[in-house]
Amino acid sequence: MQRRNFLKKTVGLGIVGAVAGTGISTANATEKSLDIVVQSSYGKNSSWQRSFKSAFDKIQQLHPRLNFQLYAVGELTGAFTIFDAVQSGSLDIGIGPSFFWGGKDRAFQYICATPFGLDPQQTEAWLHHGGGRELCQKIYAQYDIHFEPCLVAPGNTGGWFRNPINDVSDYKGLKFRLGGLGGVTIKEIGATPVMVNGPEILPTLLAGGIDGVKWTQPSDDLAKGFHQVLKNYYTGWQEPSVMIDALFNPKLKEQLSAEEMSTITAIFKAEGTTHREFKTLQNASALAQLTTQHGVTFREMPQAVLKELHSAWNRIGTDYANEGGNNAVSVYDSKNKFAELVAPWYFADMQYNWQA
Repeated sequence: MQRRNFLKKTVGLGIVGAVAGTGISTANATEKSLDIVVQSSYGKNSSWQRSFKSAFDKIQQLHPRLNFQLYAVGELTGAFTIFDAVQSGSLDIGIGPSFFWGGKDRAFQYICATPFGLDPQQTEAWLHHGGGRELCQKIYAQYDIHFEPCLVAPGNTGGWFRNPINDVSDYKGLKFRLGGLGGVTIKEIGATPVMVNGPEILPTLLAGGIDGVKWTQPSDDLAKGFHQVLKNYYTGWQEPSVMIDALFNPKLKEQLSAEEMSTITAIFKAEGTTHREFKTLQNASALAQLTTQHGVTFREMPQAVLKELHSAWNRIGTDYANEGGNNAVSVYDSKNKFAELVAPWYFADMQYNWQA
């Protein structure tokens, strides 16, 4: 495996000044270099991969000894085996949504996203001010992996369907590409959640192997070409935000200084904000293209269906966590308590802004 070929990329010096303003200084370029192999669970040309590359370029500009070699999904390992690759040391850093390795511990499903849960702003607040980051690190440490939040992504849509969803019974019997806790929820109302790797989704749709799909957001969905097969596109409920985790092999973590780790976490957080800003416009443009050029109908999930989905999640959310053990319960309880704390002000503020 050609793991250590890396061509250093330069970025604008403006980032140095910007991060220096946070108290993080530029490292001495004469320090011993450290080659770091990174792979994400996203495609080479995706907006996600561009954000990861931007982050690592900025980190390397501040710490020239850190030689990051970033790979896309499948170049070294699959999306669902990133966790194992970091554990074994074949990857130094792995990046992806933790529900991809949710079979190892249900806590990882709850870490990634919960139906009708925290939005991106609330998730960031939970991570950095509500004990979320420390809780995630404690759980990952049990598997000999160091955790850092890479970015918090905007909420996802409800996905693509062959026929309109008018009633909760329309879910029954559907083979629907949806993972994580959203998949657990639709199973409760009679659908069959199916996990299919990104490159395989469209061929599986064309072959009739699945009836519908939830991927991410309009810009990424447009690039995948789902509109070639499906025309009914719905608002979301299952992932109001999605946390993308950065998994560090502990041997790498030991070789990074406190200053380098501070730079990494600061730039990850800043890049997450930039990613959400970019996706706001990109998703709006893609949605307009889907509806005006490709015959797609963007539909609001009926309130009666949302009510049934919410009821289904409320029925199973606690029991599913309890069955998963203490780690899952701790994450679920932590997020719920934080939501209860911030919801009164959050919704009052939102209502004020919309009425204004």
